[in-house]
Amino acid sequence: MWRLAFVLSILYLTSGLPAGAQDCMPDTISLTTQADVDNFQANHGPCTHVVGGLGVGGPDIVNLDGLSGVTSVGSSLTVQGTGALAAVDLPGLATIGDDLYIVGNGSLTSVALSGVTSVGGTGFLPGIVFVFNNAALETLELPNLTSIHREIEIGQNDALLSVALPELAVVRTVRIEDNPSLAAVDLPSLETLEGNLVIREHPALASVGLANLTTVNGRLGISESGPLAELVFPQLSTVIGSLGIGGHPNLRLVDLPNLERAAINPLTEPVVSFDSNPSLETLNLLRLNVVRFLQISNCDALTSIDLPDLENVWVDIFIRFNDQLRSVSMPAVTFVGSGILISGNPSLSLCCGLLPVLRPGVVQQFVFIDNNAPGCNSVGEIEGFCLVQIPTVGPWGLALLATLLALAGVAAARRTSASGGDRRAGPPG
Repeated sequence: MWRLAFVLSILYLTSGLPAGAQDCMPDTISLTTQADVDNFQANHGPCTHVVGGLGVGGPDIVNLDGLSGVTSVGSSLTVQGTGALAAVDLPGLATIGDDLYIVGNGSLTSVALSGVTSVGGTGFLPGIVFVFNNAALETLELPNLTSIHREIEIGQNDALLSVALPELAVVRTVRIEDNPSLAAVDLPSLETLEGNLVIREHPALASVGLANLTTVNGRLGISESGPLAELVFPQLSTVIGSLGIGGHPNLRLVDLPNLERAAINPLTEPVVSFDSNPSLETLNLLRLNVVRFLQISNCDALTSIDLPDLENVWVDIFIRFNDQLRSVSMPAVTFVGSGILISGNPSLSLCCGLLPVLRPGVVQQFVFIDNNAPGCNSVGEIEGFCLVQIPTVGPWGLALLATLLALAGVAAARRTSASGGDRRAGPPG
C-alpha cells in the first residue's frame, strides 16, 4: 500500500510539468553572483525545470538573462537582496510549485512574469506570492496569473503605481498594504475569497476594481486612502467576517447594491463598520438583510440611512456622530439581539422609520436614542413626532403604519417649509 501511495504522490507532484521538461541539478539552486546567473545552464543543465527551490540574491546581480530557459520551479522562486537588479523578466516561466518571494531589492523597478499561470497547489505546498519592501518597484505584471493556492501580499513598495491581476480567479487571501504611490487596484476576475481581502494605507489610491466579487468568507477591509471617491461592489452578496470601510477623506459613494449578509461569523465577533468617511454622501445597503453588528459613524456628509430589507441584527446597531444625518429608516427589522444606540447626530430629526424597530419584543436589551435633533431624542419623542403610538403590527398594521409614516413625513416637511427652519438644527441648549 505504501508503494502505491508513494507512486501516486510522485505522479501528483509532477503532473503540472510541461511535456519534455528536463530537471536541473541539484534539486535546490542558489545563485549569488552575476556569474552564477550567466552560467546557469552550464552548471545546472541543460534543463528547463528546477525540481526544488530557486534563489537569486547578491549585490552584483544586474540581470536574469541566464534563466531564460527555465519554464517551471517545483518549490519556491525567491529574488531577495539584490542591489543592482532592475528587472525580474522571465517570459518562459509558467508555473511555480510553492511560493514566489520578491523582497528587499533596492534597485528593482519592474517585475514581468507574463507566462506564469499558477503559484502553489502542487502537492501539499502552500502557494504564496509575497512582494515586499522593493523601494523602487513601479510595475508588477502578472497578466496571465489565474490561481494562487493560498495568498498574495503586496506591501511597502514605495514607488508601485498599480496592482492589476486581470486573470486572477483563485486565491484564498489578498493583502495589499502600505504602498504609498499606489493609485489603482484591479482584480476583475476574482469572484470568491475563502479568506480575507485587505487594502489599506494608500494615500494615493484613486480606484479599486472588484467588479465580479460575490463572496468573502473572511474579512473585507478597505481603509486609509487619499483621493478614492467611489467604492462599488456590484455583485458582492456575502461577507462572512467583518466588513470595514473607513478613513477615506474623499470617499463620496459606497455602493453595495446586492449585499444581503455581512458579519455573520459567530466565532469571531465581526462588525460591519463605516467609520471616518467625512465626505460620504451615499451609502447603498438596500438589500442588506442579516448582520451581526452594524456601525455607521463619523460620516459627516451622509444625510440619510435607508435599510429597507434589514430584518435580523444579531447584536447591535450603532449610529453616531454623523453631522448632517437627517433621517434613518429600518422598516423591516424584527430582531435586535442586544441593543440600539443612535446618538450625537445633531441634524437627525426624521426617525419615523425607526418605529417598527421600537415595537415591544424587537430589541432585546437596550435602546439609547439621545443627543440628536428635536424629534429624535428618545422613544417617546419619536412617537410624539410621528403622531402614533407603537402598535403591535400585523399584516393590516404594517399597511396602516406605512401610511402614517408617509403622512408624518409630509407634515414634517410642511412645518419646516412654513417656519423656514432647518432640520439640521442641533438639540436645544
